[in-house]
Amino acid sequence: MPGTGVEQKHVWMVFGMSGILELIDKIGKKEASLTEMDFVSPVCGNTQVATRVYGLIYAFDIPATAPGWYKIRPKDSRNAVITGPAESGEIELYLHRFQKVRATMALKRAGIYHGILERSSAADGESVPILLTDDSIQDFDRIVCRFDGLSYWYEAIDSINSPDKAEYLRTSLQKYVPSESIKFSGLLFDEKAAYGMRTEIDKQFSEEIKRKAIRENVEHAGGKLVRFAEKSDHYSVTYSVDGQTYTSYVSKDSTHRVITAGVCLAGTDHKFDLKSLITVMREGQKTGRIHRTASIE
Repeated sequence: MPGTGVEQKHVWMVFGMSGILELIDKIGKKEASLTEMDFVSPVCGNTQVATRVYGLIYAFDIPATAPGWYKIRPKDSRNAVITGPAESGEIELYLHRFQKVRATMALKRAGIYHGILERSSAADGESVPILLTDDSIQDFDRIVCRFDGLSYWYEAIDSINSPDKAEYLRTSLQKYVPSESIKFSGLLFDEKAAYGMRTEIDKQFSEEIKRKAIRENVEHAGGKLVRFAEKSDHYSVTYSVDGQTYTSYVSKDSTHRVITAGVCLAGTDHKFDLKSLITVMREGQKTGRIHRTASIE
């Protein structure tokens, strides 16, 4: 964007003509030296990296590559190549320029861990992706990461936090302990929030798996699922068969054995599973022999 007359006058006052030419010459020499130096950068799905050289920010296009920390060398003022992996000391120097943040890992999606930041962070209580974690990370580990103003980069396990807490949360998750029932001395805000988020996601996923299995049973027999609800010891399944709607109660195991059909089967309900029951419903409708029974709910 062209400068205003006032800006141009200020430049002339500070540098003068010779000063401006000298500045342009220095920038040109610095750009020419770009191809002689490597810099370190994280790569995680991006094909452009940036670095500061002599106070100026340069952005470079790079080839698509696997996520990791790399040494990068400019080819010119716009393009760069990856010359190899960065060393641990170089990664440490890079990260230490940015704000330190602690977080608790909640779950991994598409190869990227998401965590809950500590209460003092800007994204209080929200899940954020923590990039470039290593394979040693497990659910509910508390870690240290660095925030560069845009992304959170994994640095290390939080050495001042007890690993017993993460182990307790992992065990509780396996036992389906509700988030409101977890009890362990010293659990922090982000640890509790990560467990609560994970249990809610797992619950939703589990319900969808169950609903899918019920739907497949119903549709395989030619019915249409209307509603599905999980009770303490059975599933309530409402479905339609050739325009008629029924509610039956089936077991929670994979057989989906009929507990109460919702129609009169002369005491033989237990001999059917959900798929065979719907077949019976269809035949009964054709012959007018379907009689509804009372609900067990």
